[in-house]
Amino acid sequence: MQTERRARGALIVDRAIARGELSADVDRDLANDAIASILYRRMIVTGGHVKRRDIDKIARFIVAGLA
Repeated sequence: MQTERRARGALIVDRAIARGELSADVDRDLANDAIASILYRRMIVTGGHVKRRDIDKIARFIVAGLA
């Protein structure tokens, strides 16, 4: 299960690289961890709901930090 999740996360990062949003030499594992940790905290720790606009906001935040 974890392997599949990381593979999906890697695909997200690869797509961002293909769009030119991230550099090709970005730390893919770090990016993957950042995506998962923010969503995990929002959903599990705080019990919050994640809407599409939240995901877009999180994505912009992570891209800015990794750029």
